[in-house]
Amino acid sequence: TSNIILISDFSTKDTGQDTNISARITDELTKSLKDRKMIVQKAKSNNLDKRLNEAKSQGARFLVEGNYYRDPNLTNLNLYLQIYDPETRLLVDAFSINDDIYKLEDLKLDRAELKANDEERIKNFAEKSAIHIVSNPQKKEKRENLEQYALKTPEGEKFRPYTRSDDKASEEAADQVFDLLKGQIITSATKTAKKTNEAPNIVSVVTDKEIQDYGRISINDVLYQLPGFAPSQSNDKRSVGARGMYEGWNNNHLLVLVDGVQFNDLFYGTALTWPTTPLNMVKSIEVIRGPGSALYGSNATNGVVSLNTYSGEDLNGEIRVRARVGNQGTKIYDFLTGNKGKLFSHVLSYNSYETDGVEEPQYDNSGREDAFGFLQKFKVKDRQKNHYILAKIEGEGDLKGLSFQYHRQYWNYQTYNGWFQIIPDNPGTQQEGRDTFVAKYSNNITSKLIQEYVFKYSKSFWDYSSRFITNGDPDFPAGVSENLYTSIDNLFGRAQFTYLFTGGASLVGGVEAGKTNYLGDKFHSSNIDMNKTGTDSANPNNMFLPVNPVMDWITDKPIYNIAAFAQATSGKLWNRIEFTLGIRYDEANMHFRGIDIPHKDILGTPTVDIYNPDLNTSYTYSIPGSSLGPPYVTNEKKVYRKTSPRIGIVYFVSNRLTFKAMAGRAFRAPAPGELFGVNTYIGGAVDPRKLSPEVIKTGELGMDWFITNNLNFRLNGFQTRFENVISYGENNGVENIYTQGTKGVETELLAKFKYVNGFINYSRFFRYLDSNLDSRVTKHPNEITVAPGNTINAGISGNWNAWQSSISVQRQGRVSRRLSDLGKVDPLTGHLLDNKYSDPYTYPMYRTKRIAPWYNVTFRLVYSITENFQLGFNVLNALNNTQIIVTRGRGPFDYLREGRRILIDFQGTF
Repeated sequence: TSNIILISDFSTKDTGQDTNISARITDELTKSLKDRKMIVQKAKSNNLDKRLNEAKSQGARFLVEGNYYRDPNLTNLNLYLQIYDPETRLLVDAFSINDDIYKLEDLKLDRAELKANDEERIKNFAEKSAIHIVSNPQKKEKRENLEQYALKTPEGEKFRPYTRSDDKASEEAADQVFDLLKGQIITSATKTAKKTNEAPNIVSVVTDKEIQDYGRISINDVLYQLPGFAPSQSNDKRSVGARGMYEGWNNNHLLVLVDGVQFNDLFYGTALTWPTTPLNMVKSIEVIRGPGSALYGSNATNGVVSLNTYSGEDLNGEIRVRARVGNQGTKIYDFLTGNKGKLFSHVLSYNSYETDGVEEPQYDNSGREDAFGFLQKFKVKDRQKNHYILAKIEGEGDLKGLSFQYHRQYWNYQTYNGWFQIIPDNPGTQQEGRDTFVAKYSNNITSKLIQEYVFKYSKSFWDYSSRFITNGDPDFPAGVSENLYTSIDNLFGRAQFTYLFTGGASLVGGVEAGKTNYLGDKFHSSNIDMNKTGTDSANPNNMFLPVNPVMDWITDKPIYNIAAFAQATSGKLWNRIEFTLGIRYDEANMHFRGIDIPHKDILGTPTVDIYNPDLNTSYTYSIPGSSLGPPYVTNEKKVYRKTSPRIGIVYFVSNRLTFKAMAGRAFRAPAPGELFGVNTYIGGAVDPRKLSPEVIKTGELGMDWFITNNLNFRLNGFQTRFENVISYGENNGVENIYTQGTKGVETELLAKFKYVNGFINYSRFFRYLDSNLDSRVTKHPNEITVAPGNTINAGISGNWNAWQSSISVQRQGRVSRRLSDLGKVDPLTGHLLDNKYSDPYTYPMYRTKRIAPWYNVTFRLVYSITENFQLGFNVLNALNNTQIIVTRGRGPFDYLREGRRILIDFQGTF
């Protein structure tokens, strides 16, 4: 597409041509266009038809015309722009800044209040006009703009000979919708720009408009309505199950990227998909279903969620504010602003989220009974309060490609039903937070060779006061509590090069390195001895005594990670088929201290006696591992090495129909908290020497078909084998517990029309393998358990004049429990020995054998008071349907999702 723009002098209907104002408008518009790499030339001909010929002969993309006049009441400049396509000689777009609205409303005008400075008005007009010009390289007709800014103005009739008829305009609008559906560009799938139907992955793109139109609050809200994903929960964490697999509280089988940089939590590798990560800063979300380790390494087993944040140019000086307030103590506040300058652009975003969450009384695992011998219910504790700040600076002009980001993330929460599924008898709070700084530089070395460098520093803290067991327990009459403040940091770097060959072929390669440091505990105490080599008994007189470091295995022992990756894409061969081959090598080196005193059977365990003269009591306390060395505490080393290959084939039947075949292997290395968590009831590896990475092997077939300009149908089938899945085993220890195999089908239909958009998708899963090393857990190789076997989602969104509304429906299919989740089983025969909580012939039946399907309906209605202010309401779980999330293990309870929430929603743009 040509970068030449031909500009004519701006005319006026005022008496006499004010050449000074015309020159100022033209100069400011020329400057704005040149800042965007456009070549601007001055038109010389003296009428429109000749100027169109002149523009065509010079190969210009557009001919830009304009006019202005000064409002007699306000003495403000009214500015109008018209954009013509020289090839078709038609008007394709228009724009205006004027005061016509005040006349239409017949308002009494305060001249002093509404008076606008000429220079500011011209500059604003030039900036927005340049965006209209640059952002339309395909020269599509913007019919709504033409109606508003050209055809319905006092001079509208003179433009009609240069516009399409209404019928042709309708055809053009349909083509634009098709281009919008087909032209969604992603970068996360291959690290190069690809259309979704051409990418060698199963991928979805969700825009900021879709996020807002459907009232989404969190990443979870987005994922739960995409094919393949479903809600899971453990304690307070609303996690994301994928393709018939349950997801625990760590939620660490998804990888989250922010502007292309890995952003999972440092302690447990958690993908923070709940409202802790807000969406007000997000321009679009790219979601890859299935493994992505060949490009991104660990955690990318179930998928990759790539958040693309706004740039200063996107916001262009706007200030956006939003407030959502509703029942259950829900308060959500957003602030976003940004602008583009000569050398730098900036973005500043803030989000605050607060809710009381679920408040209904529920059963727990404490065994507390009422006077009649029935289990008691207790009010769960689910209050949440989060804050998020993003500050971003990006280089412009000669500094283009340079960017700096600072993320401040803080979340305060309660544990819902307690870490041990015992609802705490005191409030207890957990606080986590992290500060992340990212520096990135990317530019073209040549027209075909691109370099990129990333540096990230992140520091996380965890401050909690947890209540694990309540008062009155036979072993711990005063209950069990733990207080901890600990922190960890990480340095990460990446160097990447991309070479773009002719014909769409590309080669991407790079290296990554990281260093993770456990920074120690500011404090760590408990009323019991929970040290690794301790007695696990109550302290005398319920005293809170110091506990050894929570990751004592790696005190003063950094974890080092290195990786190398490469990917080759063939481009379209014979204009029909494209191959993508990728491979990545990851290595983690860990030196750790054998604080479990591996030779204690020979050497014994060193202790110290503590005497309290006031109470005349003594206590034998384990000597902290930090005070010991060989031969008691050994120095050891562990290395993980994993190679992740993948292949993708895309076959182009036509520009509307593609077929895909993909296969690959991904892995997830145990996170520092899983591997080296110790001296705590939160849990860690029983023995880090024995914990291995998880491995997933996946094969997929897919189809992407544009049935019409407005309808896009997608279908894919998959088979996965998930090996060495890490979970909690006996004694609350983290181990490689089970291997499962799942296959299934996912299908979706996307519809986009001028004023109405919609979607519907269906997913169905089947189990073909279930191997579990825990003899207490039954195996179900032919049935999906503890996750829905099918899901259905649908939604429709529309705009009518000043109104916008949407409704979406999420249906979770039936969930079956494992037999061992109903009661104890015989380890040899697998037969159920008792059914304490789910027997339909006893009273009460605390939970059902299977969880029935449920529906979640979300409704949204918004009215635009003015162009810049909207007022509406969102209704979450509109039918107030009881929605149950399964709990693994034997117990009398499941998780209850939030009831109906009604939020008043106010938005303003300045």
